[in-house]
Amino acid sequence: MFRTYFLAASNSIPSIPRLSFARRFCSSSKESAVDYSAALPHIPADTRIASVALIGAPNAGKSSLSNALIGSRVSAVSRKVNATRSRTIGAYTSGNRQLIFWDTPGVVERQFLKTLRAERRELTTDGWGAAVDADVVVLVVDASRGEGYWRRCANISEQIAESRGKARQQSGLLLVLNKCDKVTPRSRILTAADFFQTKVSDFKAVFEDRIFMVSAYNGRGVNDLRDKLLDMTTEGDFEVPPDTAYCDDELDVVRQHIWEKLLHRVHEEVPYQCRFENEKMMQLPNGDLYISEVIRVPRSSAVGIVVGPGGQVIEWIRDTAAQSSSEVLKRAVHLKLRVAVA
Repeated sequence: MFRTYFLAASNSIPSIPRLSFARRFCSSSKESAVDYSAALPHIPADTRIASVALIGAPNAGKSSLSNALIGSRVSAVSRKVNATRSRTIGAYTSGNRQLIFWDTPGVVERQFLKTLRAERRELTTDGWGAAVDADVVVLVVDASRGEGYWRRCANISEQIAESRGKARQQSGLLLVLNKCDKVTPRSRILTAADFFQTKVSDFKAVFEDRIFMVSAYNGRGVNDLRDKLLDMTTEGDFEVPPDTAYCDDELDVVRQHIWEKLLHRVHEEVPYQCRFENEKMMQLPNGDLYISEVIRVPRSSAVGIVVGPGGQVIEWIRDTAAQSSSEVLKRAVHLKLRVAVA
């Protein structure tokens, strides 16, 4: 049932060494299996950089937008809420300019933090921390929702601006209306833009001068948003090599893909109660990555749900996670999964 998944040997590409930034932010207790002794790729002169936090309510499309801006599937994407459980970090480089993206868990208005359960409150707090720490904040709003939702997002934007002001951060706050492909009639997109311009106190002082209307799904408006972010970079050293799209530890990247597949195939609350435990991680002689991972479930009855009839669910999760993470890491991933009770 738990066979090791092998990709075609032709997909095997040597790993890319990364700079210290990746290790500062990786949440894994395991050291990466990457050989960091190889020479780094060429770094252009006069480099510029900006950290970009994508902030917004749950299911605003932050992860989809992050992946579209990076050009690689770094963050887990799901229709279910809270697909992002930590600051997922990816990078996009163009010439001498680099963007470091923080795809954060969904946030709620600060006054409601105390009403959340401990785990959910911890996730939201992480999002608020990123809103203060980043050079640039992108407030992602689902344009297809109603005015009640927009009002909550407007309150969040004012609280972000207040928090960044207290931290003496420059404004650097962009408003992005996402999921414009779902808005009908199309004129409602302008209605959403007008809503924020009128409801956010001193809108011009809070946000940059342009409202971006995008669709992470079909890519419309994404290039314009990325160009704006690149223009907001300031002088500084690159955090990762120019041809690297991910900054997290490789184990965390693979776990993001396992988590995404779990959300897709396993329903209800079971995926949110799962935890990952690494049994083995090693670089094979040909440069491929081998990972053996345990999915810890909260109770014995959940084992059969994750494994599926005849092991079909866990095999699908293993195969698809190995394939998609291989594309991001640019080398073959051999993935073994086991399900056990926590």
